[in-house]
Amino acid sequence: MELDRRFYRWGEERRYGKFSHIIRTALFFSIVLLSARLTTLFIYEPVSTIDVFFIHFPSQLLMIILVSVLLGTLGWYIKEARYKSKARRRGLPITSL
Repeated sequence: MELDRRFYRWGEERRYGKFSHIIRTALFFSIVLLSARLTTLFIYEPVSTIDVFFIHFPSQLLMIILVSVLLGTLGWYIKEARYKSKARRRGLPITSL
């Protein structure tokens, strides 16, 4: 049952489009990566390293955003390939987006 629910949920998700999915996923990953980085910084690093972090913050933020967009894009293509494979097995028509 759970597999059917995921299959139909992804079918609904595809209607919003690739760009929307990538942006939402990238935003989610960016928040998670940034909060994890800040948490480890304040817990494990000495005070002098905190100053250096905020000096390099724009470049680190850019890298986090780029990695997040890459993960979002990769996630889209993996989920889309799984969806198309399951749709072919079920004999359903596959629409291109």
